[in-house]
Amino acid sequence: MRFHCTRAEEIVMRARLIAVLPLLALLLLAACHTVEGAGEDLSAAGHAITNSVEKATQ
Repeated sequence: MRFHCTRAEEIVMRARLIAVLPLLALLLLAACHTVEGAGEDLSAAGHAITNSVEKATQ
């Protein structure tokens, strides 16, 4: 079964796709920065714990 659409419907679908793609790209980019920030926070917490343990064992 094939999907058939009129030329006008095809144009509308392409326009919607063109409108949605940049928004999707922005969301993905924002998510990358959020995950990167979370990783940096976890790393800083790990360093703080390691420093505390080293000071406590001296």
